[in-house]
Formats: sequence, C-alpha cells, structure tokens
Amino acid sequence: MVDARALLRKGQLLKGLRLARRLGVEPAVLEPDLSACASRMYANRRCGELLVAIAMFDVQLPHDARAIVRKAQSYGDHHTVVKNILRLRLQDELQEEINASIDAIGERAPAEAASWRLKLAEPQ
Repeated sequence: MVDARALLRKGQLLKGLRLARRLGVEPAVLEPDLSACASRMYANRRCGELLVAIAMFDVQLPHDARAIVRKAQSYGDHHTVVKNILRLRLQDELQEEINASIDAIGERAPAEAASWRLKLAEPQ
C-alpha cells in the first residue's frame, strides 16, 4: 500500500491503482492521496487517464465521469471524449457531447468521424 500511495503522490494514478489491485488493497484505503492525485490530474488536463481509471477500477473520484468528459471536450480532446463515452457506456446520457466531438473530429478527419458514427450505430 505504501508504494501505491507513493505512485499517487507522483501523479501516477493508473500505476498506483494497478499496484493496489495486485496487493488486494481497495481504492478507498488510498484516500486522501487518490483524490489529491485525481484533482491535480483534472487541473492538468489529464482527463483521459481519469476516465480510464473510472472504467478499469470503478473508483470514486472528486469529479464524476460526466464532468471529466465535459472538461476534456472544453480543451478539444475529442478523441478522448468519444472513446471514453463508449468505454463507460454513457452514449445515451451524453449524446450531445458525442455528436459535438465527432463533428469536431470531422473538420480535420472526415473519414475518422464517419468511422466513429458507424461504430455508434452498431448495437452495444
């Protein structure tokens, strides 16, 4: 547990959570280091990693997935938005955000946007 906390203090959220899982330590035991790490990452625009942590480890962070998705979208990380909305199965709740991100992707990469639209049309 000590090593997992040290990783969190260094900003290595995913490594810290993976180590904790291997050691059989619940994420709640890592508080307040877990929340502090997540808050720093949120402020430093590392939203993709936070969303992966929510999906892989089902952790409760200071910001929920919807807020993190909106933050990533606000600074133009549209691939992170689309990929993680699908990963977290939030497409019904965040349809507006997904459409806006795919439209933004389409401005530079129309083929990629079309590919995302096809993927969204597939039954989940």
